[in-house]
Amino acid sequence: MLAAAPHLTARDRRLVRAVGEHRVLTTGQLAALGFGSVITARHRLTVLVEVGALRRFRPHREVGSAPWHYLLGPIGAVLLGVEDGDERKWLSVVRADRQLALERSQRLAHLTGVNGFFAALAAHARQAGDATHLTTWLNETAAHEWLFTRLPQGRSYLDVPNPDGLGVWAEDGHETTFLTEYDTVVMDSSLSQRVSHLSSAGLGL
Repeated sequence: MLAAAPHLTARDRRLVRAVGEHRVLTTGQLAALGFGSVITARHRLTVLVEVGALRRFRPHREVGSAPWHYLLGPIGAVLLGVEDGDERKWLSVVRADRQLALERSQRLAHLTGVNGFFAALAAHARQAGDATHLTTWLNETAAHEWLFTRLPQGRSYLDVPNPDGLGVWAEDGHETTFLTEYDTVVMDSSLSQRVSHLSSAGLGL
């Protein structure tokens, strides 16, 4: 940790945190979040893997090759723990059994699809200039907690939507909070109904 820390830039730390918070990000998604080109991203991400801040794998494909998928590395977990004032906070995320399960999970494509949507928004904001920002990007667990803390009086826990993500988009002085449900088939009607309930109750979604 002490040997690696001086070599990590502020961008490195932001990207390591993004991987930790969103579990897995591809080369293209990390390039969209912090680099001007995929080639530059590949070189820097290789360095982050070599120092243990990240680790990576490639899912098997019947045809062609998948992009590198990045997970939080052991040094990255220590780094985030120090920043958060809780050295044990991220240790479970880098457990070998949990990361292996994610690599083999049928939800991997779904998770990278959700993260790809937000990474594309972040890339658009970077290119659009100072007046446009993706100011908030929450994963599924954090989005549910965010909504629960804002549950209107009289509503039950069951009324809280469980979206795949939550974001806040700022443009020209205006902010829009939105929920994301990544589904290539059809949106869960129960989620739609619960969002409608919260909207009518004044949450602003």
